[in-house]
Amino acid sequence: MNATECASLISKTDRSVLAEIVQAAIALKEEKKIPAGWALCSADFSMQAADGSGDGSVTLVRAKEQRKLWHSLPEQIQELHPLHVFGRGDAFDNALVAANKRAAALGPLPGEGGST
Repeated sequence: MNATECASLISKTDRSVLAEIVQAAIALKEEKKIPAGWALCSADFSMQAADGSGDGSVTLVRAKEQRKLWHSLPEQIQELHPLHVFGRGDAFDNALVAANKRAAALGPLPGEGGST
């Protein structure tokens, strides 16, 4: 049976539901992408591994040029633009999505190599 024959067996309703599932999967994949200018630093799910309790965490750090720029900023500016962001969740994917949202909200650093 080829792909066309398989497709003909799926009703329009099933195709609509399948299309929604595919769109949701694409959106979730986008949420898991670490924003530009950020990199994965660490993940800690040790409490879950030990006894299944609590959430785990994911830490993102400003990547390469952004990190160099951050270290050159005055302390008052550094306080407004964190070097690390954290996300918590019951699974790695959920913690990563939480950290990604925080990183995306902060965006790149102001100035050279960042936004102005």
